[in-house]
Amino acid sequence: QWDVERVDVSPQGYIAFTVNVEGYSQLYIIMDDESPRSVSIPEGVINGLAWSNNGLLAFSLSTPQRPSNIYLVELEKPEARRIVKTPMMGFREREFSTPILTRYKSHDGLLVPVFIYKPRTAKPPYPTIVWIHGGPEAQARPRFNPVIQALVFNGFAVLVPNVRGSTGYGKTYMHMDDVEKRFDALKDLHILAEWAVNTGLAEPGLGVIGASYGGYSTLAALTFFPDDWRAGVCIVGISSLVTFLRNTGPWRKRHREREYGSLEKDVETLERLSPINYVDRIKAPLLLIHGRNDVRVPVTEAIQMYKRLKELGRDAELLVLEDEGHTISKHRNRVLAYTRAIGFFKEHLKK
Repeated sequence: QWDVERVDVSPQGYIAFTVNVEGYSQLYIIMDDESPRSVSIPEGVINGLAWSNNGLLAFSLSTPQRPSNIYLVELEKPEARRIVKTPMMGFREREFSTPILTRYKSHDGLLVPVFIYKPRTAKPPYPTIVWIHGGPEAQARPRFNPVIQALVFNGFAVLVPNVRGSTGYGKTYMHMDDVEKRFDALKDLHILAEWAVNTGLAEPGLGVIGASYGGYSTLAALTFFPDDWRAGVCIVGISSLVTFLRNTGPWRKRHREREYGSLEKDVETLERLSPINYVDRIKAPLLLIHGRNDVRVPVTEAIQMYKRLKELGRDAELLVLEDEGHTISKHRNRVLAYTRAIGFFKEHLKK
């Protein structure tokens, strides 16, 4: 029912493998001709497996409350033991939010999984932000995310959905947003915002943030469903599927066209699903963050959206990081970009 992700074989022929169950890693070991036996591990995501020559299994694992640490499995024992502790910089694990996994019913009855991070310092309804993963063929998983935890520290609830098109739930689910079906995935975000307000979890008017394809989804949510949102942050996002496919690295074009549609056959669909063509619908203030040297999603995607918004007199900011590409990797830039993003949401979502 679930994906087998990582497999490693010991010199003795023992097999260790992980299974992705609802985003959480489960660890199994097969010895000789035995059936797989499970190993007790903390709830989180395993990032790597390695056997030693004498039959010990090591793995790294991240949880929502803790960055990656290294654990050791001794075959005669039923659970893993942590052997390396990543510095917590003065924080305690219990200070970080543990997400709740639930599902909501979308417009066509599809049940969409979502992780809910709640602040401890307030009661619902909360000022709430939807965090959209990239990809789109990727999956939001319960690993340590310092920006999500910082938002929660600042009093926000954060909703992290795996809308249709995400991996981890089978091939049928993964292909439910291909080409002309993409609008169904965007509707999943609209229904999530409505669901969060109607259940009393969120204050009306949410924030939305995403990077790469998540940035595209952020812009699309703001344009197609403008009444749902009070602020948006788009990081290295696509504003036009057409100009993106024309200008992205040539080694990526064919791969991306399988997902979005091709310029030769599907240009009308691409135009219809491009946020740049509906800029006048945007009501919420928007912060655009982009690396100048991005070859996956060129910086022109952010610049053209910013120019169109300013021409219309809308509330928009553009932060271009001159020495970054598609990933914000330098420490000083991460501090600059994410501090501004958190401040932007505090300005526009806090009463």
